[in-house]
Amino acid sequence: MTHTVGTSTIAVNTLFISGSGAAIAGYRVINNETSFVTATISGTNLVLSALGTCDTRTILVEAFQNSSSCVAVQYIQITIIGCQNTG
Repeated sequence: MTHTVGTSTIAVNTLFISGSGAAIAGYRVINNETSFVTATISGTNLVLSALGTCDTRTILVEAFQNSSSCVAVQYIQITIIGCQNTG
């Protein structure tokens, strides 16, 4: 995903397919790039806010089911563009 400095939203429910017998109960974000982008889950949306560094990084989104320990993971590559040169 290419993202201009600011905020973007991704519908994460389009990234996963529920397994047989159990629906997806929810989503979690794993953001090890907290100085690059804030990432939160709101319902079925991943909300991203760039923190002003132009680069490409990867975060993870997990989908989970309540009825089992089944977890699926998607890697989300984020490219931030449109940063201002302050030097």
